[in-house]
Amino acid sequence: MMFDQVQSSANLASRIALLDQVISDVTRTGPQFADLMRADVTTSPIPYFGDPCSAVVATIGVNPSATEFSFHARRWQPMPKSGEALNNVLSGYFTNPTVGPHEWFKGWADCLEILNCPYDRDAVHLDLSPRATRSMGQVPYDRFLEMVVHDLPWFFSALRLCPRLKAVLMAGAVTKKFYMNEFMSRYAKNGFAFTLARRLEAQSRGSTALYRLTGPGIDLPVFFYRRGPSARGGGASLATAITQHLKELKEAGF
Repeated sequence: MMFDQVQSSANLASRIALLDQVISDVTRTGPQFADLMRADVTTSPIPYFGDPCSAVVATIGVNPSATEFSFHARRWQPMPKSGEALNNVLSGYFTNPTVGPHEWFKGWADCLEILNCPYDRDAVHLDLSPRATRSMGQVPYDRFLEMVVHDLPWFFSALRLCPRLKAVLMAGAVTKKFYMNEFMSRYAKNGFAFTLARRLEAQSRGSTALYRLTGPGIDLPVFFYRRGPSARGGGASLATAITQHLKELKEAGF
């Protein structure tokens, strides 16, 4: 067996093992965060969208939308019960010929086109929490924050499943309390660090900047922008920011 095939097989085994662990943890702790969930939608945990093994760029969000399951029900029939079944759905998320990606990804997809790293070839999306809850603005901030902090180790585990990854795009906020860069700076622990590398505009809360995410097996440049793709006009604003700072992003390793 060729080296690349061995590496791919090992990565697949690691993905399935991680997904089995995430399914088990989310099931076990489900009652703890039941008040954040939609009672009318059956969901599955989603640590990543796309193929981690082929990705060179990752986009980062807070958590999946429950509308992924209500608007795209065909993708989730039957609902995956094992890590292997869940990986089959997630790794082909952006290449599925019959069910397209959630419209939320449009803003990030436009940004990835600027970098020539489309989701269906070179990019993956990771969330800080794999739980598809009610909208972040519809639940108590403290409870939602508690959930994301609890689930953050799964995000770092998913990040380590991306052997070709060379850069990260991050935008928006984790509740109204923290911009995502502030959240990562505060809650990245256990050997991981999120540190400022270069400001790209005047210093202020949420200012556009380049960061460095480091930890066991990870050393990645991160571009942060204050407005996420789901904000009104956020996708276009985000794409404009990436275009304006494309030179700096390329210099950083994007």
